[in-house]
Amino acid sequence: MENTIKSKIEDIKSKGEIYIKISAKKYKHFWVMEPAWLPIKKGQIIEIKLWSCIHPKMSKNHERKVKIVNSHLVDYNGLIVGEIEKYFLIDATLPIIVDKEPSFKVGDYVTGGFNHTIQARLVTEGKNYEK
Repeated sequence: MENTIKSKIEDIKSKGEIYIKISAKKYKHFWVMEPAWLPIKKGQIIEIKLWSCIHPKMSKNHERKVKIVNSHLVDYNGLIVGEIEKYFLIDATLPIIVDKEPSFKVGDYVTGGFNHTIQARLVTEGKNYEK
């Protein structure tokens, strides 16, 4: 599983934090927080990593899914499929990166456990991908 996704920025809003509206895979539209204030614009094709900034919790649910509430990506449940330095890569139908917890291993199912803002970290440094 790739740890990044390519998406088109459909809208941008700012109220102290920047939120970008994107579409990816089978999900039409959802908002994620883009904390870096990078030079992005509506219509731009970007490559991002999705990050959950809270520590994962063990999940008894063996379903891979993301939770979207009011069009915001707010939680996930998924399988740890790999390690990237000090992080785990979660397959939750979208790739989610989380802090590595010493008690978890590849093959465990984890969740955020409650609604929280999923962040998008720009990988492309402002490059504009063509469709």
